[in-house]
Amino acid sequence: MRFVDEYGIDKLYKELQKYLDSFSRQSQVYDGIVISDKHDSTSFYKAIQKYEDVRWNGCEINRVGLFSYQTTYADMNGLQFAYYIYWRTKALSGDVMYCDNSYFYVYVYELLAGFHAKSIEDGYRLLLNTYKAYRRFDKKVDKYLPKWILGYCIIHGIYNVKKEEVEEMKKRKNEFKRNYKERKIFNWNNM
Repeated sequence: MRFVDEYGIDKLYKELQKYLDSFSRQSQVYDGIVISDKHDSTSFYKAIQKYEDVRWNGCEINRVGLFSYQTTYADMNGLQFAYYIYWRTKALSGDVMYCDNSYFYVYVYELLAGFHAKSIEDGYRLLLNTYKAYRRFDKKVDKYLPKWILGYCIIHGIYNVKKEEVEEMKKRKNEFKRNYKERKIFNWNNM
């Protein structure tokens, strides 16, 4: 386990950037557009492997905004990376706090890839508990997480054992869909 604080995070972030840049050297140009391997799933997976053991042991960090679809470490600046390590450390200890969804999904990607868990069961529990805790802040996670956790169970051969819990999540997902469709975006009565 490696610990980092506000004094060591810059060095760690520069190390991360250098590591990610090594993937950029493998970029290719198609019709004048640079396709960088820095943002692909393989480089992200390798970066997770390299930084999965990093935990925050510095002072509390105020929330730092981050918005990116299919976020990876390559999308984060130094402050965002520091906040992510801080947030992830809290989440791993069971304290799932509100954050921009991009941070939440990076953490979920790590869990789905099998990181931070001692066993398949432990990974399932981390996913399930994180999902349940975070949906207090954003019910939209019902759209993706039940399906992803179901996939995790199927891939790892634990679906039959977890079938009841997984079916409950599928009900939530269907409830989310139903509520979303029933919501009226524009209502003359509110004018």
